[in-house]
Amino acid sequence: MVRSTTGKYGVDVALELSGSPSAFGTGAPQLRTGGVYVLIGGVFPAPPVAVQIEDVIRRVLTIRGVHNYLPDDLGTALAFLTENQRLPFASLIADWLHLAEADEAFRRAKDPAVFRIGIRNRR
Repeated sequence: MVRSTTGKYGVDVALELSGSPSAFGTGAPQLRTGGVYVLIGGVFPAPPVAVQIEDVIRRVLTIRGVHNYLPDDLGTALAFLTENQRLPFASLIADWLHLAEADEAFRRAKDPAVFRIGIRNRR
């Protein structure tokens, strides 16, 4: 879909937010020459990923990790989600659990078939 939408060129920037090694492998090939791959979600131990050094060099790719952010950044992200409700963000959440069920949410989040589990503070 990315190639057909971009005239087979790929995207300028790709964001990988899950930290999943397989997601990394899926996103990197979508970059165009000179593209930037931003990795945000991989702050936990995971299997290593293969990176073709020749591909990074020939396509002049940039791979950047982002770890620290400020509370204001989360507010900006929430504003973006609120302003772009036409996008199917809700479909990314497999299920919603109460905060008291956090242990269950973390257990389920380890399932590769589950993209995200939402946490609510009220029933």
